[in-house]
Amino acid sequence: MSPFPCGLTTGEMLPLFAECADVAEELRRGGADVTLITGGELSLFAHGFVPGDDFFSRVAVFTSRTPELAALRESASEQLNAFLAEVVDAVRPRFGGQLTYASVPFERVDWSRFDYVGVDAYRVAKNADRYAAEIRDLHRHGLPVVITEFGCCAFRGAADLGARGFLVVDQQARPWRLDGGHQRDEQEQAKYLRDLLRIFAEENVDTAFWYTFAGYRFPHHPDPRHDLDMASFGVVRIDPDGTLTPKASFAALADIYGERTAPMPR
Repeated sequence: MSPFPCGLTTGEMLPLFAECADVAEELRRGGADVTLITGGELSLFAHGFVPGDDFFSRVAVFTSRTPELAALRESASEQLNAFLAEVVDAVRPRFGGQLTYASVPFERVDWSRFDYVGVDAYRVAKNADRYAAEIRDLHRHGLPVVITEFGCCAFRGAADLGARGFLVVDQQARPWRLDGGHQRDEQEQAKYLRDLLRIFAEENVDTAFWYTFAGYRFPHHPDPRHDLDMASFGVVRIDPDGTLTPKASFAALADIYGERTAPMPR
């Protein structure tokens, strides 16, 4: 169960997570195996940890490469850990299942409060040669490792961009369009999925979640400049009539998880 608050303050999120814990406990007592994720990437999506009025302005802060960036990351992590401590204290008495948090790599989370290490771990061009080692290093906390988010889009070169692939959409244009002559490549997305699942299996990752099923705001269009599905992380595309059409990554995911010897440990 993964509540994902956006644009809220810590004061607004704390009662929300407490309410979610009550719901999660009701499900658990009904027989479900429930793990509660206490938010995701809060330093970017929530108010109060990083300067900026919205997600995009906060991301811009972290891509500015200013001399103050290291200190800002340290400060954001300290504030985040203080808040997560409050969240865990509020949630544990209400919920008897396991807890984790979906972090971004620069958030130095104190995992001693949790039952799993949870990281949104995208492979991109600049970390491709050390990606497996980065995943391996997550075991240093002595907890099972969950990749709470990974994926890439479906155009040539998207694997090098990872989570930033969707930024090729010009959202200032009306209607939205891609910002250049991008070439649709579903096989690149499918290969990324296969490659990373293999790495996760080799590095003893407990669980991994592909991002995402469908990009509902990024529908397919026969005109390449308006084929927003190229910038979707979905394993299905949204056709102009609303039909869901499986992409090559859908078939790859089905093949991998459909095998009795699937590479992901269970």
